[in-house]
Amino acid sequence: MADYKINTNMDTKLTLLTTPQKYYFTHADRSMIRRDWLSLLPDMKARPKTNYIKFTRMVCHLVICISLSLENIILTCKVRYYIHNLADKIHFGASGLRLELCSKYGYFKVFEHHKEYYPKSIELLKKEAWLKLEGPISLDDIFNAYSNCAKSKFRELNEKYNQSLISLTKAFDGNMAHARSRLELGSLFPFEAMTPALVAAWAGEPEKAKEYLEWGCKVYNPRNEEFRRNVGELISNPEHLRETVRTNREKHFSYAPYQDIIGVPYKEKAFT
Repeated sequence: MADYKINTNMDTKLTLLTTPQKYYFTHADRSMIRRDWLSLLPDMKARPKTNYIKFTRMVCHLVICISLSLENIILTCKVRYYIHNLADKIHFGASGLRLELCSKYGYFKVFEHHKEYYPKSIELLKKEAWLKLEGPISLDDIFNAYSNCAKSKFRELNEKYNQSLISLTKAFDGNMAHARSRLELGSLFPFEAMTPALVAAWAGEPEKAKEYLEWGCKVYNPRNEEFRRNVGELISNPEHLRETVRTNREKHFSYAPYQDIIGVPYKEKAFT
């Protein structure tokens, strides 16, 4: 604790005899952290003019993000990775393919460990990220990312489904059949289930879009006919998807550097 003395020239105002402990991140601190991270993320760009540190790159209509949550008082940094899908009007703000580093490099005290830990954090993110932080990305890369993520979440999905089924069964006086039918009107993770199909349609690959739609229905909710019908309408009109992407990007991610998917017919000229 700092020592104090009475300043007799200014009545009872207190003067610190020692340097006060730091309790918050200054603008200079945030700028330093942002600059250090960007030096190792050549294909990403930081969100401008904000205290919230977020790095992004945009591939087709997917915005790949890294966010750094800086907490004042305890002066820590929490590292998160996730992806936004700008082709979905309803869920574009939702984040899929979430990843948090389960190690000391994912959550650490900044002023003690930043210089040592941030290169390790980025190295781990480049290794574990569902979609790459740099370099070209193909349609197969995107499908494999969502497919692998779904496999890793299989137990979580089943547990969440079963918990919801139990709760609804109680709500419907023990009628499990009615509860199941109500539950299956919606998907647990609709924006993740539909994303590969929307990407393929956007990219000018209609047969792949249909194939990925079937995959989404099978993996996330095999009896959801409403979901199948709604996404089927979306992928049947790729130009409408592209207009949705342009609008969402202009409003929310105009600063994000853009790259097309490699090896597909469609290229977005509006962003290049």
